[in-house]
Amino acid sequence: MIISDILMPRMDGFTLCRKVKKDENLKNTPFIFYTATYTDYKDEELAFKLGADKFIRKPMEPDEFIRVMQEVIKDAKKGKMSPGRPELKEEKDVFKLYSERLVRKLEKKIEELKSSEERLKILFEFAPDAYYINDLKGKIELKTEEGTEFEIVF
Repeated sequence: MIISDILMPRMDGFTLCRKVKKDENLKNTPFIFYTATYTDYKDEELAFKLGADKFIRKPMEPDEFIRVMQEVIKDAKKGKMSPGRPELKEEKDVFKLYSERLVRKLEKKIEELKSSEERLKILFEFAPDAYYINDLKGKIELKTEEGTEFEIVF
């Protein structure tokens, strides 16, 4: 059994699933997606079209997760589970669906960032006394109502 997230550092789970299902030695191995980021029904649909056998959304209680894995193993041993077969044969079909999923994720993130930016902008505009900005490099800027600025760098 292979359990994979979709977001990974070097290769995403969709690509891994495609490679496993194309490999003669691995194609019958149950492939399970376990993800928190790609949880839209279209993501699940794409996973199954690529040959996934199961799609699980995080979070899941550990006991429930183990129960589901034991069920998959038991079904596979009894021959009740027929390994997922990729429906998408053409590269262009895979890339089209995959690109649609990525674009949708990016659009959603941009919407979230814009909303967050608006909330912070309103908060800063109406801050009664002072506020500070902390960047990833350790620089802290303190700004007051009067426009006084202090900069601290660690």
